[in-house]
Amino acid sequence: MKKITIWTLIYTVLCGFFAVSGAIADESRDIIMSAMRDEMARNMERLRLESMEDPFFISYTIYDVKTTEIVASLGSIIRSSSDRNRNHNVRLMVGDYELNDENFRSMGSSSRSSMVGNSGGLPLEDDYEGIRRALWTATDNTYKSAAELFELKKAALEQQTISEEAKLDDLSRATAEIHIEDAQWYDIDTTEWENTAKEISSVFADYPELYASYVRLFFYQGIMYMVNSEGSEVATPLTMALIQVNAYTQAEDGEPLNDHFSFYRKLPDELPDRKALISEAKSMAEWLSEFRTAPVFDDSYFGPVLFEGQAAVEFFSQRLFNGRNGLIASRDQLSGDSRGFSYRQDDTTLDDRMDRRILSRDLSINALNGLKSYNGLGLVGSYAIDAEGVKTPKQLTLVENGILKTLLSNRTPSRKVRYSNGHQRSAIGSGYWTTSAVGPGVISIESDSGKSREKVKEELLRLAREEGLDYAIIVRKLKPRNNGSQYYDPMVRLASTFGSRDGVTLNQALRVYRVSVEDGSEEAVRSADLKAVSLSALRHIAAVSEERIVKNTLTTTNWSSGIPASFIVPEQVLLEELEVKKVKRDFTPKLPIAASPLAEK
Repeated sequence: MKKITIWTLIYTVLCGFFAVSGAIADESRDIIMSAMRDEMARNMERLRLESMEDPFFISYTIYDVKTTEIVASLGSIIRSSSDRNRNHNVRLMVGDYELNDENFRSMGSSSRSSMVGNSGGLPLEDDYEGIRRALWTATDNTYKSAAELFELKKAALEQQTISEEAKLDDLSRATAEIHIEDAQWYDIDTTEWENTAKEISSVFADYPELYASYVRLFFYQGIMYMVNSEGSEVATPLTMALIQVNAYTQAEDGEPLNDHFSFYRKLPDELPDRKALISEAKSMAEWLSEFRTAPVFDDSYFGPVLFEGQAAVEFFSQRLFNGRNGLIASRDQLSGDSRGFSYRQDDTTLDDRMDRRILSRDLSINALNGLKSYNGLGLVGSYAIDAEGVKTPKQLTLVENGILKTLLSNRTPSRKVRYSNGHQRSAIGSGYWTTSAVGPGVISIESDSGKSREKVKEELLRLAREEGLDYAIIVRKLKPRNNGSQYYDPMVRLASTFGSRDGVTLNQALRVYRVSVEDGSEEAVRSADLKAVSLSALRHIAAVSEERIVKNTLTTTNWSSGIPASFIVPEQVLLEELEVKKVKRDFTPKLPIAASPLAEK
């Protein structure tokens, strides 16, 4: 009886604790959203400038964020910091849905930015008046800029031949949504995670031929608040726990070499345990040490290329979800100066391919943003409502049997996608400049004719043989778009994914193999440069595996942040044709004059 009484007491205390914590969180949310709601209503009513258009739309977004970053090298902590930030964005438009100040740029107009750096910091305390004052300042500045820009835009339209983009509405209508979720705050045991980082990083001390190595742990927890003048109100949590491990060395001829692995999860306790991470670090260190003596790829290859594992995920992520060249809706902006001219970008978008084949006929691509886990892995890309307050469908078909059906979009209409399908995603970053961009959530790529791993490799060798080649190419690792090395890489400049009229160039290939057509033997090679992946190459995917791989990642929006995304794709993707050449460098750094002090232990 006594035991029951004790447990009853513990249960009562815990319930009381969580009830109090929940009440505090609710009170904080109520204060913040009340301040946003009230200041927005006041500005919608009172913002007026003589001879200028009135605002017709205001949206306030506040990000309340806590971050912890730990960086270690060779068993020592080189950075450990925690921070708390609140920043706010104001989106204000004058005119109407059909024609307003957006989708236009002018050299002579003032900046539209209303971030913290221009409008003063947002109070960390739940200060109703302080929040309103910060929003008022930002709104006033944004309105003046928007009104000025709108007048310039109307003048530019009178002087120019109207482009197709200029005829589109400037903002699509959306249903007002009320979506309130609780924050997911958690405590970080900094000492324990520092010990984890030190122990993983100490692995590299046994490999003196690696000139630099870093382990980075980053924990992001926050909540996004959004209200707009259409009646939408959103409060949704944002969490991310990640570990990124980078190592660098040089080959015997001086060529810079690097390798990387990372894990992204929503919560810290979902990360792999310390033992598994140490094992992964040892495996990578051994690989990179041996890779220093690998032969140089000194050939001009044009033939079948097989992407496997991590490289298959990065192939689809970088080629199909990289801005204007992929499955993301885009729009050319009207631009003008005193003479007036139309600003257009290149013509490499997929808009003109709508309802036409862009992939092999057996492939389909769906956005499954409501899917929270797959094969036991929590999906960081899962979400219900986007940063503009638009609900995302649980399933959105982008490509069906190779035919393009739609593109990921926000509320800015494009030529082929006139309404938002809820893909304006909040980006995860340092916390200071949290923002949003169009990007993927959970992407599933499926095939109705997948082959076994053995059959896919047989097809690779068969295609190479038919081309009269002595070998084929397998790529097993590509540098991700966001791997943390932009902060810590001492020598190797971060490779970037970019578009061209010929397609999309993938990031640096980290692990490339030549496979003998005669006996199937494999040899790792370095200095292999993958050329642009064209739309024609996508249409001629020769085979994919029936086995699938799932991976969480960040798709990069800028140098310091990325959009959480999850990809479920075939484990192998075989392109019928891709060009591979030796990497061209302006210079190759010389080897260190003196050996690493670690080598003299």
